[in-house]
Amino acid sequence: DVLIPYFKAGLENGEFCMCIASEPFEAGDVRGEMSRAIPGFSRYLEDGQMEILPYDAWYEIDGVFDAERVHNGWMEKIRQVRERGFRGLRLSGNTFWLEKAGWAAFQDYELAINETIGQHDVIALCTYSLDRCDAGDILDVVSTHQFALARRDGSWKLIENAVLRQTK
Repeated sequence: DVLIPYFKAGLENGEFCMCIASEPFEAGDVRGEMSRAIPGFSRYLEDGQMEILPYDAWYEIDGVFDAERVHNGWMEKIRQVRERGFRGLRLSGNTFWLEKAGWAAFQDYELAINETIGQHDVIALCTYSLDRCDAGDILDVVSTHQFALARRDGSWKLIENAVLRQTK
């Protein structure tokens, strides 16, 4: 419902798009769904405007999440996007792979990466499965992001970060 129009808009806008996939939608599933829904999608892949990676090729290499390595990876990707002349970086990362034991470290990473992203032409959509989050986790997500979208009773609800709302 969200990822296909999100990436379609970025591709049409001349942005570099990157999707980090995890269960329940593996990289191949994402590629297949986008191919069916976005006209000329294979061309975006061939031209290097769209990249789809499994989580264990970006976030959790060899079973280890290293926040500094991931942060440096984003910085390098931003540099490459600029060099290649794209209008910006549009990304999405699925966090289904994240285990409870790594939750606090990942939230610290999210806070740090928000500072970096805010200084560049980057749009990020972080997806969290409600099946893997308790109420405290949801509060963490809302507090580390500008806003959250949650599906409730079949429709999407916008939840703004209190600091952002106050700033407005």
